Order: sequence, then C-alpha cells, then structure tokens
Amino acid sequence: MTATLLNDLRDAVRDDIAARLPELTSCKTIEGKFTLEELKKTSVAAPAVYVSCYGAKSGEILAGHAPIFDAEMAAYIVARDALGLKRDVMAANIGAALLQLVFNNTWGLTFVGAPEKIRLHSLVTAKARDVKASLWAVSWEQSFTFFEPVSGPLGAKLYVAHAPNGTAPSEGDFELIEGDDG
Repeated sequence: MTATLLNDLRDAVRDDIAARLPELTSCKTIEGKFTLEELKKTSVAAPAVYVSCYGAKSGEILAGHAPIFDAEMAAYIVARDALGLKRDVMAANIGAALLQLVFNNTWGLTFVGAPEKIRLHSLVTAKARDVKASLWAVSWEQSFTFFEPVSGPLGAKLYVAHAPNGTAPSEGDFELIEGDDG
C-alpha cells in the first residue's frame, strides 16, 4: 500500500504532459480546481497546463477484491493570444492533444487503471475574456487501489486423465500437470 499514490499519479501525469508537449511555457501540479480567480491572482505564463487530482470517490466494488477508488483528475489549459494564433484555438488544440494523451494511459504506475469519462470542456466566460485568457480543461476519472495483490500460487491444479478406449476415467487415471499437490 502506498500513501503517496494520488500525489504520484498527479506528478506522473504532469511529467508525461510536459515531456510530450514541450511547447508549453509551464506545466505544473496544483491543489483543487483551477478557477478564473486563480488565473487572476497569479501571473500565468501561457500556454500552460495545470494538473490536479481534485477529488476521489469509491469506485466499482468487486466481491473478494481490494477496494477500488476513482480519482477525479483534470488538466487545466491556459492560453493567451500569440503570434497569429487565437487563444481559444490554441487551448482547443492543446485540449485535443491531451485527449489523445490521456486515453488509455496509466502513466507507468502500478495499481492505476485506464482513464474513463474523458472530457474536454471550455471554461471560457465573459470574465475570462476580460483577463484576455482562454481557460479549458480535460477531465477524467482514473481508477486506483491502495492495496497490492499478494503474489503467489492461485491454488489451481491442472490434471490430465488417461482413460483407455474412451471409458470414463477413474481416480487413478489422473496425472497432476501443474499446481501444488500439497
């Protein structure tokens, strides 16, 4: 079990985005949701992506399995007008790249499932336009567990029966091929 899994997940997402989108001016992790108020009070270099795990909830419950949770993840995109490319177009382009990057990505982490419910949405409002920025987000849910499965034999045994002439095999006709006979 790892107590840092959610931070590790957020950091791995940030590192992958930064590596695959080197044209970003900034790619950082943040706590919670990125809002217009946050954009106003910080000087944000653009284009930028801010990665957050802003929550988690119980996920699918399977009998006999470790509990599974769903991390609520987001990559917030901040864009400003630059050299002939409008901020909304730039944000949508970065969003499209993130959709492809997030899809089926476990970020190299164990105990993390593939992202689900991936969405791209514009958070542009009239107030955001006053700040001369475009704010978009790619959000998704990512299943995870804190519990490591125990390695070892499953307790299954594989037998082969030698029954002469198509007769039903008797107890002595079975030979153990694989598994523990203990």
